[in-house]
Amino acid sequence: MYTVPISLLQAKGNRYRILDVGCGIGFGLEQMLKADIVEHYLGIEPVAESLQYVQQKFGRQSNVEFRNEDWLQVSLD
Repeated sequence: MYTVPISLLQAKGNRYRILDVGCGIGFGLEQMLKADIVEHYLGIEPVAESLQYVQQKFGRQSNVEFRNEDWLQVSLD
């Protein structure tokens, strides 16, 4: 699912600020980190259990942030 978009971004040789609405358990984030295209990642996830899992798996990375919020109420300040 993420392979083509990630490979296109990776080919440009840049790193990106990524907003992932509905990040789930972090499958997309894992692929993006492997491709080394993440400058900063913000994952929004309304399901507390999914958020707990993804925070335990990736939360120690300094360029990764997660929020448990309603997607329609997100403040990007």
